[in-house]
Amino acid sequence: KIAVIAVIAVALIIVLFNCFSIVNEGFIGVKYTFGKITQDNLAPGLNFCIPFIEEIRQVDTREQIYSVTDDAYTSDTQTVQSLQLKLNYRYDSAKLSDIIRNDNVESKLLVQNVAKISKNEIGKVKAEELVQSRADVQQTIQQELTNTLAPSGIIVVSFAIENLAFDEAF
Repeated sequence: KIAVIAVIAVALIIVLFNCFSIVNEGFIGVKYTFGKITQDNLAPGLNFCIPFIEEIRQVDTREQIYSVTDDAYTSDTQTVQSLQLKLNYRYDSAKLSDIIRNDNVESKLLVQNVAKISKNEIGKVKAEELVQSRADVQQTIQQELTNTLAPSGIIVVSFAIENLAFDEAF
């Protein structure tokens, strides 16, 4: 009898501890019931879930950084080598379910759009203008990225062109 009571007590303790999940600060909890998202706005702290049926996963909602180094061409066909771009972004918590369903945000949204928009905007200006009005080009790229990524649930915080290098002949 003692062994049976001990086994039941241990099982109850395990079930009791599995009823709660902690969501850390800077994250939002997403509750899954049998693999389907049922709630995507769990606040940081202690959250209840039904053991073995529901699972709570954490999604980082803090500001994140995407950096890339690429080449581009200006309107006067000067090559911009080692163009270093940096995008600071965060997820829109209102569209978190869609972001999670799309999975790998970086490869599906950021890689394509940052390169495409940056090259398009840099291609509209001459090399000298790019150096002289770098802040204006950055602002234009940031605005285009904001317009493109906002419907997908990505909030652009800032964008920077960190390095420009031209051909030695230029």
